[in-house]
Amino acid sequence: MSWIFLLFLYLQPFGVLAIQLANYYGVKVLATAHSPEDQKFLEELRSAAVARNVEETLLARVIRVWDTKDDLVEACLEETGGLGVDIVIDSGGLPSIKITLI
Repeated sequence: MSWIFLLFLYLQPFGVLAIQLANYYGVKVLATAHSPEDQKFLEELRSAAVARNVEETLLARVIRVWDTKDDLVEACLEETGGLGVDIVIDSGGLPSIKITLI
């Protein structure tokens, strides 16, 4: 069985550590980007594995929650074949809950 992990509001360095640990254990990682800067940083993490000739990237998908074109729930369901994620870590606390509800 493979696990799928959603990291919401990754916040460096905790988020980077969580991504690396999940990747080490073979967990598929989805992460949210809350700004264009977050998007750029997370995409660079994704491409770092390709540059090292590693088959699996650190991140399976970066979901742009700052862009209204990307829907968090739809993106997660698409990545999981409609099953949903197994693990969610919200490292942002109360402010991220407000972002999610808006």
